[in-house]
Amino acid sequence: MKGVFLSHKMVVGICKNGKTLQKLDLYHSFGDESRYLKIIKCCQELKEVELSSCIAIVDDYEEISDDCIQSIVKLISPNIEMLDLSDLDVRDNHVKILLGRCKKIKALHLGWATLITDHSLTSVKENLNLTLEKLSFYYNDRISVTGLLELKSMPRLKSLRIEAKSEKDEDLLKYHLAPFENLIIFRDDSTPDYDPEGLVSNPARGLNLFSFDAVLLYMTWYCILFLFFGN
Repeated sequence: MKGVFLSHKMVVGICKNGKTLQKLDLYHSFGDESRYLKIIKCCQELKEVELSSCIAIVDDYEEISDDCIQSIVKLISPNIEMLDLSDLDVRDNHVKILLGRCKKIKALHLGWATLITDHSLTSVKENLNLTLEKLSFYYNDRISVTGLLELKSMPRLKSLRIEAKSEKDEDLLKYHLAPFENLIIFRDDSTPDYDPEGLVSNPARGLNLFSFDAVLLYMTWYCILFLFFGN
């Protein structure tokens, strides 16, 4: 169910399966905030929830409000294992409440959560140290390299995906986070080579065979070989 309008009838239908439903994908859906909350409250067996880019309908199309996000993290099943809140205005207090309740999360996605700080990373490390395998978020001025490096000690973290806002930040992150085995850093104007399993090789450790740098290298070697052996 991606990009759907959450009608009253649809919400009732979802809630009827609330005791058995384990996966919920509402990516880019839109509807009244109360309907999102009713679904989350009714479906307490959920293991995977996709809420990225969800839109609220008030007087017009709007972002999900702070109060609604606060209620979602308070109501969502404590057994949740995968949660995507990308493109929502997630803040440190939301992350703290969520992870204080949900200790089984294996994959947490906070893309374009531009308001989170090192405090959220601390909450992640303190509460999900032995469970988290995949983490993605947006790098902003409120997050320090020191805060990021603390994630390295998380023993089960296999995939770290960070979106940088500028080329300067991208280069900075690649330099400081080179120790991470499975890391991808990209800007919103670039398309990363993303493994479907979320295990992406560190760009700082190797050369993508189809990248601009690789093509330039091939052309250089071709010119050198042509000069020596072309005649």
